[in-house]
Amino acid sequence: MEKFLAAIEGASLGRLLPVIPILLAFYFLPSIIYLVRVRPHRARFLLINLLTGWTFAVWAGLILWALTGRSGKLDRQESTGLRLFTHGR
Repeated sequence: MEKFLAAIEGASLGRLLPVIPILLAFYFLPSIIYLVRVRPHRARFLLINLLTGWTFAVWAGLILWALTGRSGKLDRQESTGLRLFTHGR
């Protein structure tokens, strides 16, 4: 662990900058899978991923949630996100 921290402290911004998009893609991997599979409630899923995805247990649960269930076409309201807070009305 000490070697890892020393390597980070010694790294310049130019060396760390290319790694940031890779880390963000990995962090948001559950949301990317969810969006590709055309699932409903995408805004809610993204919000959960954004706020709690930093814990491994939640991140793994989100991966499972994204990979399971049905995928397919959404109606117009779901695809635009207009039903974000309507709770099925």
